Amino acid sequence: MGNRQFTSAEIGEMIACEKQIVDAPRSEMREERGFRRNQCSLKSTDGRFRFDVFIRVNSAFPENFSVGLDFLDDDGSRTSLLRCNGPHEGTETNSSHSIGNHAGFHIHLATAENIADGLDPVRGAERTKEYGSLDEAISYFMKRCNVIDAFKHFKDLREPRLFPQ
Repeated sequence: MGNRQFTSAEIGEMIACEKQIVDAPRSEMREERGFRRNQCSLKSTDGRFRFDVFIRVNSAFPENFSVGLDFLDDDGSRTSLLRCNGPHEGTETNSSHSIGNHAGFHIHLATAENIADGLDPVRGAERTKEYGSLDEAISYFMKRCNVIDAFKHFKDLREPRLFPQ
């Protein structure tokens, strides 16, 4: 993580800005140290921001996954902005965002306060009902992060509907 400070508005802007994929994900996830992994690189369509996206899935417990967005600064540092996770063990000690042992689907969102305090930017988590599987989490993540060409690169994503049900 870099030393750069961000406001809440800047964090929100970086997550929501329109992005396109510049280094596509592999067609198949690769196995490494007990996890299946994939990644891709993004840039904002206005050229102001660069990002990495990572997808990790525990090989033994596929419900334990993480889909994340990292901001890449010009100095080479990275700041985690958003993670969509499946249920997993672990304890969250930030009482304002406590969800116990992460037993449900949850989202970690960077805060300006965490960054200013030198903490993990995405410390803390909120339970979510936005997704209930890895595929749904990837779809939610790509929509939330406004990745305009995600459907070209993630074969399991459904094309958006003109008239949602």
